[in-house]
Amino acid sequence: MGARGEHMDWSPELWISLASLLLAGVGVYYGRGALTPERGGESQRSFVDGRKDMGARFGELSEAAADIHVRARPALERIGTSTLLWEPAMRPPRPVPLRQVTLTWQENPPPPDPALLRATRRYLPQETRTRRYQRYSSAMGDLARPALFEDRPSFRLLRADWSHADGPSLDFGPGQYFDLIDQNEALAHELAEATRRKPGRLPFWGLPIRRLLTDDPLLLGRRKVLPSVGTLTLRRTPDGQASFLLLLRGKGKVATGEEIFGPLPGGMIQPASLSPHAHRRDLSLWRVIMREYNEELLGAPEATGDGGTEVDYGQPPYSLLDAALDDGSLRVWCFGMGLEPLHLAVCVLTVAVFEAHTFDTVFAEAVKENDEGHVISQRPDGAVRGLPFTEAGIADLQAKRHLLSSPLAGLLQLAQQHQEMLLAPPGCAPT
Repeated sequence: MGARGEHMDWSPELWISLASLLLAGVGVYYGRGALTPERGGESQRSFVDGRKDMGARFGELSEAAADIHVRARPALERIGTSTLLWEPAMRPPRPVPLRQVTLTWQENPPPPDPALLRATRRYLPQETRTRRYQRYSSAMGDLARPALFEDRPSFRLLRADWSHADGPSLDFGPGQYFDLIDQNEALAHELAEATRRKPGRLPFWGLPIRRLLTDDPLLLGRRKVLPSVGTLTLRRTPDGQASFLLLLRGKGKVATGEEIFGPLPGGMIQPASLSPHAHRRDLSLWRVIMREYNEELLGAPEATGDGGTEVDYGQPPYSLLDAALDDGSLRVWCFGMGLEPLHLAVCVLTVAVFEAHTFDTVFAEAVKENDEGHVISQRPDGAVRGLPFTEAGIADLQAKRHLLSSPLAGLLQLAQQHQEMLLAPPGCAPT
């Protein structure tokens, strides 16, 4: 500074320095205001409210998502009138016995698309005053945790060839369940948020995650796709009539699709144990289905294999199910895989047809409730018999289509289309 009476030399550099200090102070002021506990709590409440809205508008959002993807990719189509989507590359030319589907292990899957990972963080709330959640699964675990919520090893789909000359061929690699939560739940949350802001419109340009996936919703080389397997269970009586079972997924029990009717059984394609050996031994659609029957219809605890404990498939009910599949009193057909549009979740679609005496023997101790929800079935004399697999019975259910999961609605349509094949006597299925 000069002597008294002298003018200060306000050089451009000095002006810039003072302006920078002023802006920095304003930034700290507003930055601290933006990250107050009140604002953090507001973002967390908004996240929880968003998840509640997703559940309340499940049917509406599924319809909107199906419309988006069918318009964007001409090869995709709905299965009947359901919201479940597929295209020719996602199914064999005709349904095949489940044992004709080959699963192969691939050790080193490609990394996910960084742009997709960044987009999934858009609707994540504040975790602390100075930090935002980095994963949807972390926010969900802290703020809206269901009863069943564990980051278990899962199988990631890397390649699917449903028209292979030797039968359908699927390649899988390692994955974790929360990989699915981070992508799929963020995708659904995004659509719920956008349609809540602009009701009655499909704001495609406000959907950055979904926009990355419209050309190829599977994007197996760049997206972590962890499929489930959904099985429509039919109980066939000697006169050729049938009934089927449903699961009403419980509120607060499951990570996705609560208070929605789904197929029974249904579950993620994943190993039953933390043992590395199980990753090879349990790479089997049939073993996944058997474990789900044991858990959902017989009430067994979920096979998590903590400490490396493996499932003994030589014991009932697994041995009984294996024997029934061998002698033909149980037939399991695979129809391909479908795409649930809201979450872009992949589901391998199967139908299991039990002869009544086999079903009644294997599931003599069937439960009404399990860890995931409520078994929906007629129960004369307390025994599980299912709901009538008739045109009228299915029409009544489809009138509540907003309460049906996409896989259930799609499987019911497929089962009706192929009813003659499915309900033929053992050994007499039409070709």
